[in-house]
Amino acid sequence: MCIRDSRCIVAKRVRKPSKSCGVDVATYEVFLKKDGKDEFRHAGALDAANDELALVMARESYIRRAEGNQVWVVNRDHLIVGDTDFVEPNTNKPHRHHDGAAVAARRKAAREATDG
Repeated sequence: MCIRDSRCIVAKRVRKPSKSCGVDVATYEVFLKKDGKDEFRHAGALDAANDELALVMARESYIRRAEGNQVWVVNRDHLIVGDTDFVEPNTNKPHRHHDGAAVAARRKAAREATDG
């Protein structure tokens, strides 16, 4: 909702200023976390005229059914996103993700060598 004119309703994911009330809106990403060791999870996005209104709208839209007890609201303009060229060097590192089969085979061979 627009804070200057109660008749102005801003649609989701609008990136241009609303012409009917003259307020610039920004898109905010909302992250929620439940109590305990759970991680923050992306809950959705909303548009708001300022940070305070975004926080209130996040509370009213995403926390009313106790989906979480902690909330992060981040202006999308402040997110830093790495493109595929930036991430690509880390995609081919199979040594970091193994199931232990190579280690088990090496230990088995070592046991058999000492037993035999």
